[in-house]
Amino acid sequence: MSSASPSSSTLSSARPATVTAAFWLWIVEAVISIVFGLIVVTVAANTPAVTSLSGEDRDRAAAVLVGVGVVFVVFAVARGLIAFAMRRGHNWARIVLTVLAVLSIVATILQGGASGWLVWVANVIAVLAVVLMFVPASNPWFRRRSAAGAPAVATAP
Repeated sequence: MSSASPSSSTLSSARPATVTAAFWLWIVEAVISIVFGLIVVTVAANTPAVTSLSGEDRDRAAAVLVGVGVVFVVFAVARGLIAFAMRRGHNWARIVLTVLAVLSIVATILQGGASGWLVWVANVIAVLAVVLMFVPASNPWFRRRSAAGAPAVATAP
């Protein structure tokens, strides 16, 4: 007979609420970023900064803004998909999401924060998600997997 009680087995295999909350924050962040990217793509050519330019300069500026919007959407979709792996307990996904959050914040700061309030909201949500992924309650969820992806042998804290 096993020395572990059913309740301790259930607790060790249950996803922590902090991981679930981080997952949903990543989904919200991805949706906000997709909306921002689509706004950039659809209105980029009609902004005063672009329409005040002439000829090739206007075309290049519009193309750059559309490119930025597309990159925003692609990275947002990637973060949303990676969040599913994080929710399943893959530590690599937790690390990738953290790196992407840091890069997003650095990019926002480097461009002077001129991208607007939606990007700042998305960055704040990403920071909250990163914190939740690394709080002590979340850590066992990511440690439970071995390198092969199977549940890891429990070790003493």
